[in-house]
Amino acid sequence: LRPLASSAALTFARLCAPSELIIVSAGFDAHADDPLAYLELHENDYVWITERIRGIADKYAEGRIVSALEGGYNLAALGRSAVAHVGALAKGGHPDTQPRLS
Repeated sequence: LRPLASSAALTFARLCAPSELIIVSAGFDAHADDPLAYLELHENDYVWITERIRGIADKYAEGRIVSALEGGYNLAALGRSAVAHVGALAKGGHPDTQPRLS
């Protein structure tokens, strides 16, 4: 799944060449613990996806990303996935912007 997703995302980015920002509808209902979808994703998959998005944003949109929470129905999985996503968004940023996980 990852090679296909990478290829599709990069092809889309080259075709669209976003120059202002990338907007992410951050839904986590594809998590393995979520009852809605059957994609069986885990937190590390969301980190991987977010890192690809950051790479595209760095290349085409000066690193600008807006991410809006959109879905996820297992609250524990939603919380873990959102923290993983925000952590991956914040990597490489100013130390004051790094999420504090406890």
